[in-house]
Amino acid sequence: MPSNERPVFLVGSSRSGTSLLSACLNNSDELHIARETHYFDDLRPRVKGQPHESDASWQDAAVDYFRRLDTLPYGHGGNPEDSSITPEQLRSLAGEIDDSVDAYLAAYCRIKAAQYGKTRWGEKTPRHVYRIADIFDGFPDAKVVYIVRDPRAVVASYRDFKSRGEFTEEMQRAFEADEERARKSYHVYIISLMWRSAIRAGHEATQRFGQDRVRTIRYEDLVAEPEQVLQSLCTFLGLPYQAAMLEVAMNNSSYSRVDAAQGINAEAVKRWRQKLSPREIAAIQSRCGKEMLRLGYEREPVSWYPLHAMRLWCTFPFAVLRAARANRSRFASLPDYLWRRMRGAFG
Repeated sequence: MPSNERPVFLVGSSRSGTSLLSACLNNSDELHIARETHYFDDLRPRVKGQPHESDASWQDAAVDYFRRLDTLPYGHGGNPEDSSITPEQLRSLAGEIDDSVDAYLAAYCRIKAAQYGKTRWGEKTPRHVYRIADIFDGFPDAKVVYIVRDPRAVVASYRDFKSRGEFTEEMQRAFEADEERARKSYHVYIISLMWRSAIRAGHEATQRFGQDRVRTIRYEDLVAEPEQVLQSLCTFLGLPYQAAMLEVAMNNSSYSRVDAAQGINAEAVKRWRQKLSPREIAAIQSRCGKEMLRLGYEREPVSWYPLHAMRLWCTFPFAVLRAARANRSRFASLPDYLWRRMRGAFG
């Protein structure tokens, strides 16, 4: 098994381009980015610092957690018996590291990297942008890549989210469930405020830990000048740049199908102009304007619609409750989950 840690964590707001960046990095000869684990919002807080952390009662749950992730995306109840990873593999490798709960994440990601013939591992969960301090607590040598995107494009992509690939029957059901969850979670203010909250969390982490540990990348720069951006990113990660990183087959777009020949393209950068109404653009800019300007996103000269804004605020509390119900299985603690997001959204 690989022994060189230096793990890489990709974070950002939802629909910001983490899947595209993960696909690019996975085309390297050294690094494999595991798909979303939600580990720092789920398994870790259920174990770390809890009374049972000192005994082995949580280890069966950790083994089950990661073997399920090996079969289906997070939150879809994969069958651990279908996993390519045995309980003995996870336990043995975690024991070689330090047998902590963090060691089980490292063991899982190392095994996945080894399956692809890679010597370095990473993980991609966008909402871990709120958990960057926890990432460095567990993995002091980690590198965090924080990707940002125009909030108007994020809102449009989230609103219209739909699986565009051809998958197995089980995976298709999982994606359809995610589509339904996204539909129930959507409200223009919710997504705008969550974007603002994620941006602030990423900015605070960069200020706290420094740019030698947290690197910010704009989605728009990645698709406009992919070679230049990836070369710079590889230098930051200590990873050799390879031209194959540009040859991605999947970008998790809400609008175009998975296409092996598609690669990186900039079509999605301004698509929101055709997808969003002036009222929606005005609503997004009213919530995200300050952060947009700091990141270099210019505001559109659209009119303000007071009655529309009033209607949005009236429906907002009910939309929050609907979204919380739709996502209730995706966090260990509802108060902590809401606090981390609301603090940045309204702070």
